[in-house]
Amino acid sequence: MQEIAVASVETAIEDLRADAWLSKYERSDGGLRAWLDAALLPGGAMLYGDPDIENNNKAKEFMQSSFVLATMEHHASWTKGALWPRREDRPYPVGALALALAAIERAFRYHSLQSPNGKGTAMPAFSKVKASSLTTKWMRTAVADLLEMSESFDRLVEAADELAGVEGDDGQDEDDTIPINPMYRRQRTHSPIRK
Repeated sequence: MQEIAVASVETAIEDLRADAWLSKYERSDGGLRAWLDAALLPGGAMLYGDPDIENNNKAKEFMQSSFVLATMEHHASWTKGALWPRREDRPYPVGALALALAAIERAFRYHSLQSPNGKGTAMPAFSKVKASSLTTKWMRTAVADLLEMSESFDRLVEAADELAGVEGDDGQDEDDTIPINPMYRRQRTHSPIRK
C-alpha cells in the first residue's frame, strides 16, 4: 500500500507543478511543501474529496480523496475474489483502511520534509516498527468515526471497488470451467467403514 500512497502523492505533486493556472510560487518547492502541509490539516486534501482547511466543517466527501480512493482501490483489486462482498453481517475493511491512511500520511509527511521533487533520503520501509503506532492511531480515530457513518463507509468501499473493477463481484469466478485444484482432497467427516 505504501507504494500506491507515495505514487498518488507524487502524481498530485507533478500535476500541481505542471498546472499553468497556478502561480510560479504555488508550483515551486516551497509552494508545493505548503500544499503538502495544508493537505494534512483538518479538512485537508489528504482525506477530503472537496477539502476546505479555512473552515474544516465545510470540507465535504470525507474519505473520498484521490489518495484514499487510489490506495483502497489497490486493496480492492488485490483482494478481488478473496473476500465476499460486504453485507450487514460482514465487517468493513477497517484494517485495510487504517493501513491505507497510515501509508498516505507517511507519503505526505515524507514529501513535505524532503524536497517535493522526491530527491533526498529514501523513505523508510513500511513495517510494523515504522508504522504500527500510526496505523493504530488511524484505526482509533478516523476509521472508528467512519464506522459510525456507515453510509460514508459504504460510499468509500463502493468507489474503491468500482475503480478496481470489482463492482458487484460476488467473490465467485465467472468462469465455471476452472478445474478443481488437484492438491485438494476433501476431508471425510466420518469413516467409510460402518460398525
